[in-house]
Amino acid sequence: MIVVDGVAVIFDLDHTEGYALDTGKLLWSHAQALMNWFPPVSGNLLVTNDRRTSKEAVALDVHSGTVAWRRPGAVIGSAQGTPLIQDDAHVLHGLDRTTGADLWSLPLPEPVYPAKRDTGISTLLTTFRLDPANPSKAINLRSYAIDMPSTP
Repeated sequence: MIVVDGVAVIFDLDHTEGYALDTGKLLWSHAQALMNWFPPVSGNLLVTNDRRTSKEAVALDVHSGTVAWRRPGAVIGSAQGTPLIQDDAHVLHGLDRTTGADLWSLPLPEPVYPAKRDTGISTLLTTFRLDPANPSKAINLRSYAIDMPSTP
């Protein structure tokens, strides 16, 4: 569960619901099962992934449950409120929070994973592979700090 702008968003295995914090009233129910990993929030939008595939980013209006946009890619975090997704080709995309359109993209040599939540200044992402000889050991670690300019 997360709280956004007075709405408690509950993530369940087969659906997602929004409840008014002040009254406890169910505001909406969404048949799509969404994940609550690193949901970037911008104003009243919650950007997250479809739980079934993890390969589709979905932006929901937390007050109505209406889907504002959806697009291919796994949500991996945010930087200054800019949703970050990664596609199957390991390209990192910074998205317009209201439309889901690309603001920028950055090809990376391998997949990245969230290492730290949005600090308001930058987001830290990391890459790693497990050592085939010792699966509990990570090798080839790289880190990327995503800094975004402040937006009005």
